[in-house]
Parts: sequence; structure tokens; C-alpha cells
Amino acid sequence: MRQIASCFSLGALALAALASGSRVDGEGFGRWETSLDSCQLEHRSATGLRLPNQDCQRLRLDQNIEGLLTARFLAPGQEMVFAGSLASGQRPMRCNNDGACKPEWPTQLIVQTAADAGLDGRGLPGSMPSARLAQGHCELQKRVIQCQALAADGEEWRAKSTL
Repeated sequence: MRQIASCFSLGALALAALASGSRVDGEGFGRWETSLDSCQLEHRSATGLRLPNQDCQRLRLDQNIEGLLTARFLAPGQEMVFAGSLASGQRPMRCNNDGACKPEWPTQLIVQTAADAGLDGRGLPGSMPSARLAQGHCELQKRVIQCQALAADGEEWRAKSTL
């Protein structure tokens, strides 16, 4: 049920971006990925149980439609994902025809969905991500990326990294 609600939420975000006149051509979507100098992931369950903190090594920003952005923090055996729309006045990533993008610094993301998933030895999800509707934000600066999100029941996700 959570996955259905999250898919609906992301679909609604995509429709809102289309309605607002965002470009949806070959240059409006793609990915940017980099290694991180330091990174800390923190996840707290709705019951207050703090799950083990994890160090991550990579950050991936995905832009499927201009105005929508996903920040994915990758750690051995785990990923934490923050998805949402750019804050008012923020510029989308600049992407070329082959899908390679460059972020516009600084950028603020209004988070509407947070997720975490276990990864297998090849870095592929071992199961469906545990996606949740959540409220939060990401601050993306040239050297520091910070994200936090909170679900209605108190489940919380935090990530802080330096490039």
C-alpha cells in the first residue's frame, strides 16, 4: 500500500510539472553522480528505534522531468532516497542529449517522498524500496548536501554528505 501511495505521489508530481509548462524533451532529464568525501545516513523508525547509521560513498541526482529531482545516497548494501520538487525559483539540472547532467548550485528540494532499500552485492535493490510519503527538504550546495524527511507517523530519514 505504501508503494502505491508513493507511486501516486510521484505521478502527481510529474503531472504538476507538466501542467506548469516544464520542458519534457530529450535535454530535460538525466543523471549526475559523484563520489563523496564523507557521508552519514540516519534512519529512525516510527517507534523511535534508531536503525544503525550507515556511511555512504556515492550520491546520484536523477531528474526525470525538469522541476522534479531525486537525491539518492548509496552505501554498501543500502540506499536512501529523497524525492520531490524544486523549491520556487530553483533551476533544474542542465542535461544534454545523452542524459549527462550538471547541477545548478545551490538548489533546494522540497521532499515529498523518502525511501530506503537494501542492495545486493551488485548494487541492485534486493526488494521493493520502502517508500513513504514524507515532508522535508534537501539543501544542495557545491560542497555539502543535506537532506531530511519526516513521515506523519514519526519515521525519519537524514543524510549529510560532503563532496
